[in-house]
Amino acid sequence: MKYLSPIVRLTIGLSCLTATALFIASVAGVMPDHRAERMRARAELTECIAVHFSTLAARLDLTCMANVLAEVISRNPELQSIAIRDAEGKYLF
Repeated sequence: MKYLSPIVRLTIGLSCLTATALFIASVAGVMPDHRAERMRARAELTECIAVHFSTLAARLDLTCMANVLAEVISRNPELQSIAIRDAEGKYLF
């Protein structure tokens, strides 16, 4: 049976200790959750767009709605799809 040198055993032990400490910190909420922050930011963006579009819809300003959609798409490359539908679900933009 081949034995590991003391340096290898210390390295493995310290690596396991570090991984355990990071896991415990993540579970305890000490480390920031970037996914939750991104989801919160997306929800805020969606709410702002909805408020803006409700104002534009009340004025029936379709040109401005199309311009705003184009601007949102150009500024947020991670968007996969965006659409405006009427109350019946018919696609408008």
